[in-house]
Amino acid sequence: MATVSDDLIRSYVEQNKNSPESIAIAANMTGLSKIDLMRATGYSNTEIDAFFNASNVKPAAATAEQRTETASQLGLDATVSQMRAAGITEAEVNSYLDKAAIEVAQSQVNIANENKRFTTAQAELEAMSQQEMAMIRQQQADFEAAQQQIAAEAAAQAEAARKEQERLAAEAAAYQKQAEEKAAQIKKEGEDFQRTTAERDIARKRVGRSTVARPLLAGASMPDRAQTLGVGGGMATGQSLGATGTLGVGG
Repeated sequence: MATVSDDLIRSYVEQNKNSPESIAIAANMTGLSKIDLMRATGYSNTEIDAFFNASNVKPAAATAEQRTETASQLGLDATVSQMRAAGITEAEVNSYLDKAAIEVAQSQVNIANENKRFTTAQAELEAMSQQEMAMIRQQQADFEAAQQQIAAEAAAQAEAARKEQERLAAEAAAYQKQAEEKAAQIKKEGEDFQRTTAERDIARKRVGRSTVARPLLAGASMPDRAQTLGVGGGMATGQSLGATGTLGVGG
């Protein structure tokens, strides 16, 4: 059995995979079997053989102790005993055990590789799922941000419309007030004009009545007495009425 850890074997193979001869020589020097390399690296039996065939180096053979352990682990103790009892040579028994160990190791490699592919696929699916979820969350965030922006713009437009309505209402109220004040002013000016005109008419009428009534009032104030000519109301001295009862020529 190998005394070198699987991690160290795997690291060495990965670092020297372009130099199969180095891997084969190191394996022989440390007593690593093909099974050790398969188990540690996950490479198939064919791939491990390629390392050794490329360098013309034979892999280290399993020891008797390793084969005994392999037979025990694989439950082949009874089979090995029967083979030996049947006169099968030790080399054939060892070959049988080596092939059985390689088949089991290859099966374990296949399972490990399949698990690795499954784990990788799971990780890729998880990464894709996370990426899709991130995209969905981003789309949701973008949608919410767009909704908020639309709402904010709508609110701003509503506020602007409200202010515009208030401005128009204030202007309308101011125009209405000005119109009412102007109408009141015109009305007042008309009333003042009518009142002034009426007062002037009344004053003219009063003046007219006073002019007509003055001579009448003056005549009414004289005493009733005989109207005479001359001084003191009589005829002048030496004047007489003619036969016609009139004053003289030119009289």
